[in-house]
This record gives sequence, C-alpha cells and structure tokens, in this order.
Amino acid sequence: MFNYFGSKDGVLIALISEGTNEARERDRHLHWRDGTDLGTLIVELFLRVSSRTLEIADKRVWRYAESAPIRHPETELALQYWGISQALIDVVAEFFASLELKLRAGTAFSPDFAARLFHDVWMPSFIHLITDEAQSLEEHESILRARILPLVHLLFDDSSIKAPIRKRTA
Repeated sequence: MFNYFGSKDGVLIALISEGTNEARERDRHLHWRDGTDLGTLIVELFLRVSSRTLEIADKRVWRYAESAPIRHPETELALQYWGISQALIDVVAEFFASLELKLRAGTAFSPDFAARLFHDVWMPSFIHLITDEAQSLEEHESILRARILPLVHLLFDDSSIKAPIRKRTA
C-alpha cells in the first residue's frame, strides 16, 4: 500500500480527493429545490457537505486532515487539502451564479465573494462538528441555521430570500 500511496498522508489525500470529487458531482443537482427559500437552500447545501464529508471518513480522520496542513503547510497534503477547499468554494460560487440575486445594499452581487463568505461561516461550524464527538448532524444543522440565516437576511433583499429565481441558461 505504501508503495502506491507513499505514506499515510498519501492514503488520506486519495480518500479525501476521490470522496469529495464524487460527492460534489453526485450532489450538484440537489442544490436547487423549487419553492425553497434562499436561506434553506444555502443551509442545506452546507449541511450536505458536512454530511457527505462524514460519509467519506470519520471525525477523527477529518481532525487529522484539518490539522496537518496547519502544522505542515508545505506538504502535499496541505496543497491537496487547499485544493479541495477551493473546489468547494467553486461549487458554492457556481450555485450562487446560477441564481438571480439582489443585495439589500443595491450593489453588484459577486458569487465568488458570497461563496467565500458563506464558506468562512460554515468552516468553524464544521470544525466544531468534527471536534465534538457527541455533536450530531441535527445539532450541526441548528448551528448552521443560527449562523447562516441572519447573514442571508443581512445581505439579500426580501424577494431574493423568499423566492430565489434560477437564471435561464442559453
């Protein structure tokens, strides 16, 4: 096994990369549900990410995966892990870009900025999920709702929140 993967980090990279790639592609169509408010769509998207993550590996493995790049940022694991995080942000940006959204401030909407912002709100909740062995996905969902929904109401106008509209594709 080590001849193929090189190290336990190599095994972890393969596990995480393959699992997250598959989950992203399998769940892409689940990001939209007719008649669902924007806040719920965003919460459910990140809840799916958390849930799929725990299907790929248990909390102990994710704690290692989260901490290893911090301890050793120059390693292949750190570079691969950053790439996986960036791929998640890209998926979220794609979700936002697929919608006709208006900001309360009346300024231009940036799907990339929104994706990074919501990712940065989700990440501490995810860290808490993987570090608290007793925390369930239901409790995690409550935490996500408490953090994400107020942000949705601060950023987006009421019509975008209540009835988000998908952009038409050519």
